[in-house]
Amino acid sequence: MSTSYAQLVDPQLIERIIGSDYQNGARLITSGVVRREGVPMESTQVEWVKNTLFSTEDEGQAIGVNTEINLKSLVQTEYAMSIVSRADGAELDDIVEEITPKRQTEIEATFANDLSRKAGQMVDSVGIKIIDGCRAFIVTDTTNYNDANGSQVNLVDLEQTKATRGENGQNFAGGFMIMRGIMYHQMAALGLVAATSNTMGNMAQNEIVRGGLKGTILDMNILTTDKIALETTGGVDHFIIMIEAGALAMKLSGAPKIDPFIRATKAFKDSVKFRLRLGGIVDGLSWSAAKTNIVTNTDLATGTNYEQAATYMKNVPMCVVRFDAPSFA
Repeated sequence: MSTSYAQLVDPQLIERIIGSDYQNGARLITSGVVRREGVPMESTQVEWVKNTLFSTEDEGQAIGVNTEINLKSLVQTEYAMSIVSRADGAELDDIVEEITPKRQTEIEATFANDLSRKAGQMVDSVGIKIIDGCRAFIVTDTTNYNDANGSQVNLVDLEQTKATRGENGQNFAGGFMIMRGIMYHQMAALGLVAATSNTMGNMAQNEIVRGGLKGTILDMNILTTDKIALETTGGVDHFIIMIEAGALAMKLSGAPKIDPFIRATKAFKDSVKFRLRLGGIVDGLSWSAAKTNIVTNTDLATGTNYEQAATYMKNVPMCVVRFDAPSFA
């Protein structure tokens, strides 16, 4: 009689082993883009109201003898983020000693590693789609957006993109440029991330040779992901998203929930399912779509599902630039 996974693997034990460690398998979290904000509530949407004093102007009021001041009202801003559920499952063949000669602890460790890695990938996909949706909202306005359509990626337009946020553009120091891999390779071909680029300089060449240091652009780290959407209107163009460190606030469930193993009816197999709940929003923006039980990654990447919540768009710690597709010419 073959041995099944259900006889060897305890789902609750695996949950305790994984805990919140699966979050460290997500690139967005380990990079520093994400700021973790606890666990999601038992709902499909989280809403909160932030009270802000003196948010309308920064100059104050001039006063003199026997004069009065105008009292300001408390400004209340409503924010919201969508809480989504993601799940996956697999069929597990019976463990036959001739095929899998492992001890029970090794089997549990392998299973936990596989599940944790997949959960981390799911977190990345959701987080990147939220960023992509916020990007799609930002490009509908000239604020925080530089349309460099017709131009190859270049330092001048990258700096002009930061300048769309005025003095807040300096806050990108230590932040991130998120782009597709092909765009990063175009930057490398142009020398923007080479040892002789303006941000690395000749003095860093020895360190680069010894340690393989990857350059920064305008004091921003490079994060590549091909999950970012392309602009297909008027030709295929690329977006580069600039975002401050920790600007994406995310709520993540403590550990993936694993359902009990179910024995297949006709095959010598067990099936396993797991799920997790999470949500996120870029600071200064808010989820505006109608409340629904199922929110897909397509929904998260749709710009019309977001709205501005911050008083000033320049206070949203994110901006976007559009470039022509790399030509490597």
